[in-house]
Amino acid sequence: MPKILSIHNSHPFYVLKFDNGEKISILKSSFAKRKLNPQMNLSDEEYADLKKQSFFDRGFYKAMKMLAIKDYTEKEVYLKLIKEKIPEDVIDEIIRYLKNRGYLNDERIFNYYVKLFFEFKKLGSYLVKKKLWKKGFCGNMIEEFFSNNIQQIRNYDLKNMQYWLEKKLKKQRVQELSLLEKKKIFDFLIRKGFPDEIIRDEILD
Repeated sequence: MPKILSIHNSHPFYVLKFDNGEKISILKSSFAKRKLNPQMNLSDEEYADLKKQSFFDRGFYKAMKMLAIKDYTEKEVYLKLIKEKIPEDVIDEIIRYLKNRGYLNDERIFNYYVKLFFEFKKLGSYLVKKKLWKKGFCGNMIEEFFSNNIQQIRNYDLKNMQYWLEKKLKKQRVQELSLLEKKKIFDFLIRKGFPDEIIRDEILD
């Protein structure tokens, strides 16, 4: 039976040292719910439960520190906790806990990133979609937005393309460019995520 040798205060955790050489950290709020004392023997079941609590507490504390700085998607939190070596089943519990209390809400921050990518970074719709996928938003959420806002997205593409054209060309007109220069502009706009048919139809034809 594992035996607690010492309990050390390391805010916001208590660190429990065991006779098997392991150290287990749990939040003070979790510690307060358990009757734990130095020289106390734990059953194997109690010890396993304490280790799981430690994973939960460490993952929860890490997630809350992240979310205190800015909003993250569920996937971003998940991947960060995987790097912290938190077991996947515990991560699922942490994410459910955070969602139930409103700390994690992909729908709430989806519109923020749409506005950021379209209106502030001036990206094309292909690249915006790619970045939303990379952020970890639900595929259905992304596809629904793009399907229900076709005209708005086209307007974003046209407006943002014009922004980059003016920035690249300055006072030149597209019609004055050589074929090579047009190709460079075309490739630049493709990298910015604009659909090639819109570039051809609206700019380069």
